[in-house]
Amino acid sequence: MNRLLIASFAVASTLIGSTIARAEIIEDIPEGTIAYWSFDPGRFQSAIDAQAGRDALLGLLRVALVSGAAGDEDETALLQIALAAAEAGAWPHTLALLDLRISDPETGPPELQALQVVLEVKSPEDHGQLLRSMQAILLGDDDGAEGAQEAFDLPGGHRAVRYTRPDWPAWREVSWTSRQGAFVVGLGRGALSRWFSGHSDAAASPGRWLVHRDEAGIGLRRNGLFLEGFVDLNRVRRDAPRLFLEGQFARALDALDLANARDAMLHAQWIEGEQGAAPYLEFTRSWSARSELPDLVHVVALTEAQWPETGPWFGAPPGSYVIVMRAEWMTWIDRWLRVAIAVAPDDRVALRTRAIDNWRKRHRRRLRNLTRSLGQWIVISDVPPPLAPIPGAASVFVDIRKGVRAETALGMIQSLLSPFAEEIRRDSGDVWWLQLEPTGLLRSPAWGGVSEARGEALIAGWGPPCVHEGRSWIGRQSPNAGDE
Repeated sequence: MNRLLIASFAVASTLIGSTIARAEIIEDIPEGTIAYWSFDPGRFQSAIDAQAGRDALLGLLRVALVSGAAGDEDETALLQIALAAAEAGAWPHTLALLDLRISDPETGPPELQALQVVLEVKSPEDHGQLLRSMQAILLGDDDGAEGAQEAFDLPGGHRAVRYTRPDWPAWREVSWTSRQGAFVVGLGRGALSRWFSGHSDAAASPGRWLVHRDEAGIGLRRNGLFLEGFVDLNRVRRDAPRLFLEGQFARALDALDLANARDAMLHAQWIEGEQGAAPYLEFTRSWSARSELPDLVHVVALTEAQWPETGPWFGAPPGSYVIVMRAEWMTWIDRWLRVAIAVAPDDRVALRTRAIDNWRKRHRRRLRNLTRSLGQWIVISDVPPPLAPIPGAASVFVDIRKGVRAETALGMIQSLLSPFAEEIRRDSGDVWWLQLEPTGLLRSPAWGGVSEARGEALIAGWGPPCVHEGRSWIGRQSPNAGDE
């Protein structure tokens, strides 16, 4: 449940949350790729101003992982995710799943037979720090005493290094290479060779993402594109069919209404605002259904491309970007709870279902009152910039309807979060956060309220500074700021 909360917050921050996407990180996707994420943070303030804080945070995260101070498996996974996102998020990068094959035996559990994952980071800096971070994530406290490291050749005249151990399967092999302007790390034997060759013998139709781009109109507005995410679910059905029949993956697809999807994609681009105003981030999702023709792609806009006429009283934040999204509170809460049940281990699904059903019954009235108290818009920005340019790390602002106090809304939130009471912390400035791992490095999400003569609002974000700085910004506004 803790991991779901972190993941849900990051997704919500992103979806509702060089200077442009470089063609090479978007176009150079090998044919037959199962899934990829490609992101350019160049215009985000966090990628420009937060270098010192980022370096300190990266060092602390690496020490926590290598020393074993992170705690149990789930807590270690949280730090691994944070380190990978903070390290790669400062530069244009692409994360790609090139191969995934899982056996489907008639008897016995399925086994992972093949895996190829590649992360390419377009960084002009010394790649030693990147290498140390990737080793901390992929190798942990492995000191290399039982493993073997060797150099090998890649297509195009590149040289790389791979590391493996006698007891590791082929998919566990780690490899890396550094070339001018880029650091590339691979998981799984042959991953880097496949990436540098630029093609595969996969039977899946190549380049389905090109169809999605065309239908979403991306080809006409490429200059502002900074993020793409794609998954070929038909390919996963073919090579890992058991995932769709049972277990967490099958339940999660059903909870996300993707059980019948052939493939799906997320697109995000910069939309320039009025002169002197921060640009908007426009997010669009697209998908095709197996029950329809392959060329029929559905496209839905997730965010607004301009400030709405009925926007919140506090106006647009002064960050390097603004995201405005119409709130569908009950739909989102229901979706998150369905996902929480879906990702539970098979032997705990019934237990988690009962717990969530009981939570719904106990808090039905309070949940209804809270969602009716909140405004219809969610506003997201990077005020203040996060310590590290992690995708999804942002500040979230929600206005409260007239007649409702922020402290009343916060009280309802505290009651709704009662299952996490042991992890909730509060500082002297009335800011709350979740501490989900023992080191205290991750204080996320954090939340609090703001009360002004012009209105009340809730603020949440990647850490307590989001609330403190958000309050200061709103307090500094002129009386007419809400009319922007």
